[in-house]
Amino acid sequence: MRSFYPELNKFWERERKSKELIGLKNDFFERARAYLNHLESLAHTEQDPLLKELFNKRWKRVTYLVNDFINLRIEKHIRQTLDGEFHEYSEMEMPHEERKFRERLEKLTSNFREAVHGIGTEEGNEDLSTVLDDEGGKQLVNMIKSENQPMLGSDLKNYGPFKQHDLVFLPVENARIMIKKSQAERIILD
Repeated sequence: MRSFYPELNKFWERERKSKELIGLKNDFFERARAYLNHLESLAHTEQDPLLKELFNKRWKRVTYLVNDFINLRIEKHIRQTLDGEFHEYSEMEMPHEERKFRERLEKLTSNFREAVHGIGTEEGNEDLSTVLDDEGGKQLVNMIKSENQPMLGSDLKNYGPFKQHDLVFLPVENARIMIKKSQAERIILD
């Protein structure tokens, strides 16, 4: 498998420098997942201890870059949505996972504003702190402590590592554990 690392690093650096979202190909996160899975597989199956450690370090670095990249983009989506820049992204090329997130974020923000202003009904207004997806609930949390190691979520996906004050959507079960251990605090948007 061709290394995805140079492309990921290039886009991560561009995203950190830009105040606006940068365009991404529709399959960007799909390729990132495939590369992470490939590195994890190499780290688990390699017999040579030195190579095993090398693959493991690369996997941790790539996991960090992917999560930081996602956090940067989420913050920009939230900022644009709060600034009322709805549908500014519609012409932009972006992965389908991210487009779905943005559409939900805009809907939730609009529903919340309408509820506060007394427009419409309570039906259709979702709890903004928990976003349901096809695999179950996710809870928005603020990381109180840095978490250097990725964790396996209840949905069998990897989450982390996290820096202090990262805003993260975690599976509800994992969020409850992190909150109980005082490693995160629940963010309530409603």
